[in-house]
Amino acid sequence: MKKKLLFLFILVFSLFVVVGCDGENGDDGKYEGTEFLAAPVNLAINDKNKVLSWNTVEHATKYEVYVNGKKKTTVTETSYDFSNLKGDYITFYIVATGVEYSQSAKSLTIAYQANSKTEISAVISVADNLEMEIDLNFANEIVKRGITSEQFSADAHVLQNFFAAMEASDGPDDIKAAFSAFLAADIEIEAYVAGFMKYLQPILESQYDLIIDLTEKEMLGVIMDMYNQEYENLVMAVSNTVQYLFDIYSYCADDVFNLINNDNDDIKPETIIAIKDEIVDTFLEKMPNVRDLSLLYRLYASFVEVQTGKSDMTIAISGSASVLANVTVLQFEFFLKLLKTYDLAFYQSFQAKTAELQSDNAIAVEAAIMAVKQYQQFLNNNKILKDKIDNALTEKQKSDLVLGSIKMQLAMMEDLLGIQLEFDQELYLKTIDIFEKLGDKFLDYFAASDGNLLREITIQSGYTVSYDYYNYTTIYINTVTRITYEDENEWQLAKKLTTCEILKEIVALYNATAAQLTDADFAILIEYIFYNLEVVASAQSVQSALFALLPTLGEFVIDHASVLRELLNNLAAYLAENAVFKNLGDTFTAICEHFAAVSGVETNYDGKEYERNSLIIFFAKNFEPFYTQNKNTIETLVNDVFVFLKAEASAGNIELTVDEIEQYETFFNDILDSTIPLLQEIKTFDPNNLNEYQLGKLNDFKNLFS
Repeated sequence: MKKKLLFLFILVFSLFVVVGCDGENGDDGKYEGTEFLAAPVNLAINDKNKVLSWNTVEHATKYEVYVNGKKKTTVTETSYDFSNLKGDYITFYIVATGVEYSQSAKSLTIAYQANSKTEISAVISVADNLEMEIDLNFANEIVKRGITSEQFSADAHVLQNFFAAMEASDGPDDIKAAFSAFLAADIEIEAYVAGFMKYLQPILESQYDLIIDLTEKEMLGVIMDMYNQEYENLVMAVSNTVQYLFDIYSYCADDVFNLINNDNDDIKPETIIAIKDEIVDTFLEKMPNVRDLSLLYRLYASFVEVQTGKSDMTIAISGSASVLANVTVLQFEFFLKLLKTYDLAFYQSFQAKTAELQSDNAIAVEAAIMAVKQYQQFLNNNKILKDKIDNALTEKQKSDLVLGSIKMQLAMMEDLLGIQLEFDQELYLKTIDIFEKLGDKFLDYFAASDGNLLREITIQSGYTVSYDYYNYTTIYINTVTRITYEDENEWQLAKKLTTCEILKEIVALYNATAAQLTDADFAILIEYIFYNLEVVASAQSVQSALFALLPTLGEFVIDHASVLRELLNNLAAYLAENAVFKNLGDTFTAICEHFAAVSGVETNYDGKEYERNSLIIFFAKNFEPFYTQNKNTIETLVNDVFVFLKAEASAGNIELTVDEIEQYETFFNDILDSTIPLLQEIKTFDPNNLNEYQLGKLNDFKNLFS
């Protein structure tokens, strides 16, 4: 059991570390409102002249030179003459500084070793003696980064001892001791990461030549290009992350291992949650370094550039790397604090709520509902942190990133399809803003409704019919609720009632979200839908009459957006206030009960006819009043639709003629004039007590649509 707990600890710990990295300068990497400069790269030493050089850093005005780990001087050029320094072993790294910019992370370390060739040979010899597989590239690189053969020998023995101790471990205490001994050796992570990446490079190159699949070959080619262009930055990113992992482990290992040791028998929820809290608390105390995270964003921009070329998005990311890194740290803090709220009380509440549930789907849905409600409550209690995240980027930075991403995707589509696609920047930004509003309102609705829409949709998916070949019987069951029904009639009723619940919740969702939009917002969403339909039609070279009608149809719908919104809002409000879908459920129940009561008693009983009559009466009772209340608006809109269609027919934009559309208009109005009076009369009928006259009226209604 302890090994399972240890595995859990390592798994959770690793998930956190994915986002973490931290440099050696500690709090120096905190964001102060200005972009961090990129770290200097391509440090090189001229052994003959004893001159250190490096590449120019954009926006840098000065460079701090560190010798053997201590600041030696500051220069304005990209070189440093160290001929006056004594010693056969000297290490260097550079930090860039600039006006209105925060100083960079330190560069990779580079070493001057008077006898470097001898050291390289000695490293290879040590590796051979220890039966370690390295190559000349690895040896060259670690010596370049300051590792001597003596240091390599000591580090290699530490590594071998670590693996041996892990293999022989017989519990958490042994594993802890192995890690403690390994970390106490204080190995130069950066040098060995650099060496390993140099060792890996020719392996990737050989694999590239062997790959036949073009997609795989292209992706490996991108990785190799990144190696060539960003090698030193990649080394820094990996080294920072590994070092951060070690720092976090050292900070929380004692407490975590104590918790594991205290759990003597089965894995207890209390222990798992305590381990989670210990890790979360550690990360909250040692948050990732913004300066080092900004490097990851620059690398991402570079990676995208290698794939697709420089674009607005890559420029936006590289130009705002530090701001994005700061947002990431704030989001990570938000996530950690949220994770803290999923505590033992939450777990116990979940256990109590799902104790009687029998299916995995039902339990998973309840877990999701509880998690979302917890998230919504956390949002309400942490508005300051949420606002801090929302305001970390300026509106321009947000729009540049969003538009850059969309433009890049469109460019890829254009290359794939061989056509040019239009792009309305302003429309996309407005739509995204509306979707964000809707998202917030959806979260409020979801919490207030206790996630009932998700629950009912899951139940709906569980209605299943199977056949028992052994007993020659049909089984009607819901695999989510684990309810078995006596017959198809009962099963169908349950399925229909669930559908009614879903429809009721959809109406409630609309009233809580889309109904709250302004006329302007509604018009923007309609414009966005039609705009994308036109883009799809253009991309697929669709030539149908319907797609040809899209531009003018879109204009018509947008012009009538306020009327459409008013009708939809009125309908949704009417459905909710009058419990229409509850009434529909009651109608289905009455049909089912009536069928069960008379089936087998009346030999000539027509169940379908009773069902049709009941549903017509339901429709009359529940929808005729809505039409009457909104008669003028509906008739005006219908009239405008026919005016629009006649104008399009006259212009030759649709296949129908003006005369044909006028015939349809007359037919539609005649149907409407006949239907409404019928419904006004039918809504007073009782499906269980129908006389001949009433049956005749119901048949008249059916004949209108036959």
